[in-house]
Amino acid sequence: MELKSTADRVTETIRIVRKLTESLQLDAESPEIAELRQHMNTYIRTGETWKGIVDFSRWGREAHCVFPKYKNQTVEVTLKVIKQNPDSTHTGQPGIPSETN
Repeated sequence: MELKSTADRVTETIRIVRKLTESLQLDAESPEIAELRQHMNTYIRTGETWKGIVDFSRWGREAHCVFPKYKNQTVEVTLKVIKQNPDSTHTGQPGIPSETN
């Protein structure tokens, strides 16, 4: 199997960061995006496979990441909804609890 080149890794990770920050309008300066970028930078530099989860709970999500080393596999970052406790109340916005008086 052919390994991804550094250029391939850069192209794929930039596309994902743009989608998160431009299309989904997540704050590019947030600690969550910064952590994701750290993992991406290590991946770009080393080319080693990385699978993990980055906490995006500020947006009621977790980013499930797969950074593969082989060319026939694509980089994936999937935002999954964090399941809320059915007994908890919220404002309708994931991850933002409602205030009770």
